[in-house]
Amino acid sequence: MWIQLQEKSFTPRVNVPQYLLDDPIYQGGVLKQSMLSAPERDPNKPVTDDEYGWSAKMWEPAVRARYQQLVRQLGQEFDGKIAGINFSESSIDVGTENADGTTTFPSDFNPKAYIDAIGENMQVLAESFQHSTAMVYLNFLPDEWLPWNDKGHMRGLFAQAKALNMGVGGPDLMPYRKGHMGQSYAFIKEYPAALVKGMAVQDGNLRQINPKTGKKNTVPDLLDFAQNYLGLDYIFWVEDEPYFTDEVLQQLPDIKAN
Repeated sequence: MWIQLQEKSFTPRVNVPQYLLDDPIYQGGVLKQSMLSAPERDPNKPVTDDEYGWSAKMWEPAVRARYQQLVRQLGQEFDGKIAGINFSESSIDVGTENADGTTTFPSDFNPKAYIDAIGENMQVLAESFQHSTAMVYLNFLPDEWLPWNDKGHMRGLFAQAKALNMGVGGPDLMPYRKGHMGQSYAFIKEYPAALVKGMAVQDGNLRQINPKTGKKNTVPDLLDFAQNYLGLDYIFWVEDEPYFTDEVLQQLPDIKAN
């Protein structure tokens, strides 16, 4: 069994307890984000309120403290009993991109504090799960776009993960996709083989075009990229239909749908 601790949402659902929304100490508890630019979004779908989700305000100390307490409690109950656990993706879609390439963030969001919170949460996860694999999903970070705007944030988090002997990975396994190749894929590829690496095949990944072939991604495309380029130990297959039934289950018959 593998657990993903999902404090972000990509639908109108809010993934935090009600008390974080009600008590002023948590500064509202969540911040609205958009998934309009996400690769899993079907470009043929009309824009609706469903395109927006929420992120826990992890940069707020009170919110972060409650989250870390949850991680510690999960560790006490499940460390050594499960194969692994990972946080949700580091990417957060907030702010407005300006013509000069900069981003104007909401007044209640601090990108550096958010990145620092990821690092602090990683430390707690590694301490809480010393027998099961503790994994951090690193894909994109706010206020940094590699290689042109390299502030050392992604590099620093991967270095911290290595020092903590953590697993690394992320959502969206899409072979040779330009934006991802410039961000986390290069770090995942070079991450020590002795440590664990895993990625998820998310909604929409099999719909994307493989730049190497000019055709839609196939299951063999994903397997080849995962094994021979990134060197992954785990692939987490999301049941994205009709691709999961028509392609994944047909080509990987040992996978059993739950």
